[in-house]
Parts: sequence; structure tokens; C-alpha cells
Amino acid sequence: MRRVLLTLGILGLLVAIPLSPASAVTGQHGETFTASKSLKLKPGGQTITVTGEGFDTSVGIYIALCVVNKNVLAHKAAPTPCGGGADQSGTSGASIWVSSNPPTYAIGLTTPFSETGGFTEKLKVGAMIGKVDCRKKSCAIAVRADHTRGDDRSFDIFIPVTFLPK
Repeated sequence: MRRVLLTLGILGLLVAIPLSPASAVTGQHGETFTASKSLKLKPGGQTITVTGEGFDTSVGIYIALCVVNKNVLAHKAAPTPCGGGADQSGTSGASIWVSSNPPTYAIGLTTPFSETGGFTEKLKVGAMIGKVDCRKKSCAIAVRADHTRGDDRSFDIFIPVTFLPK
């Protein structure tokens, strides 16, 4: 019985904190986040498709490639740094803002959720985030609540990534 409980506990931890690269994960609120590719990405950059379903449409989210560590994966800290930064033009593709109710200054910069809390977007990723090399540090395609709920870690979702050496 102890072995069964221990095994179930370990499996529960692995589901809550994905440690190996994956292409789809489920968030704390039952939402699903998928990346078309997360392994052996081109270090010089490539575009992947990210999709979501079942997201809370009242909570805007950011999506970007970010550096992650154990505190981030345990939902104790926000992922940082992230590629793309605040894309005020809405055209770089290195970060995505999905919101059905953005602040007035952001109308036109966000992509609205579908009625079912879904979205499909293109995200540009590369091995370098500023001076940080994701071939040497742990990085993930990250979802987090936007700045209107910036301290709420319950919306954080991560898909770990790997890059080819060159």
C-alpha cells in the first residue's frame, strides 16, 4: 500500500510540474495548452504553432519563450526573462497576448479567445533570450496571466523546450 501511495504521489508531482519536454499540458484550471514542436528546435529561430482550449476568457494571458527554474515550475515566481518583451506593435511574433477584454490602450494588440476559451497563434522562438542561451539554461514555452493579474501564478503553464546544438 505504501508503494502504491508513493507511486501515485510521484506521478501526481510529474503531472503538476512537467520536467521533460512535452507538446501538450493541462493547466490548473483544466485548460489545455499545446505547442506544435518543443524538441530539437532550431537555435537560430523558428516559428511554431501554439494552441489553447478551455482557458478562462476573463483572464488575459501572455505566451512567450522564457527561462524557467524550480521556483517558476513550482508556481512561486513568474518566468523571466522572456523573449519578445512587451510587443507594443503586436507584430514581432516573439510574444503573444491573448485577451477578450484588454485595457483600452491594448485594443488591436491582443488576440481574443474563442467562445470556448481557445486560440491558435504563431510564436517565434530561438535559443537566445537576450544574453541567456536556452541550450545551457532551462527554458519553456510559457503561459502566464497578463499584467492585469500579474501576481496570479495559478494560470502559469510550461512546455519545456530543447534546441539543437547549432
